[in-house]
Amino acid sequence: MQNSHKHAILAFASFFLSFFSFYTYYAKLYAGDALSCGTNCDIVQASAYGQLFGVPVSFIGGIMFFMQGILMVVHLVSHHHMARALINVSFIIAPIMAIGFIGIQAFVLHAWCKTCVVVDVGAALSAALYWAWRPCQGTR
Repeated sequence: MQNSHKHAILAFASFFLSFFSFYTYYAKLYAGDALSCGTNCDIVQASAYGQLFGVPVSFIGGIMFFMQGILMVVHLVSHHHMARALINVSFIIAPIMAIGFIGIQAFVLHAWCKTCVVVDVGAALSAALYWAWRPCQGTR
C-alpha cells in the first residue's frame, strides 16, 4: 500500500471532523439549547438516525476513522497482514455507512448537516481512492 500515509492523513482528518460534530452538538445539548437555533446539524443529530444502539453516529464515525488511521500507521511500519485485512474491511463498511447516512439526510430527514456531509463524502472518496490505488495482487 504505497499510499497508506495519504489514507492515514484522511482518516485522522475525518476523525477530527467527526469529533468536532459530536462535540458541538453535545456541548450545546448539555448547555440546554440543543435545538434552539434549529440548524440542520441539530436536526440530523437529534433524529432517530443520529444514534446507533444508543451511541451517537458521529462518535462511532470518529472511532472508526481513528482506527483506520492507526491501522494505516501499523501497516506502514510493520506491513502486518491482519492490519491490511482490517483496513480492507473498514474501507468496505465506511463508504456503505457514509452513503447510507447521506441518503437518510437527503430522502428521509430533508436536512443536511454540513459537517456530516463533508465527513461522509470524505469517507466515500477515501474508500474509492483506497481501492483505486491498491496494487493489483495478481491471481493465486
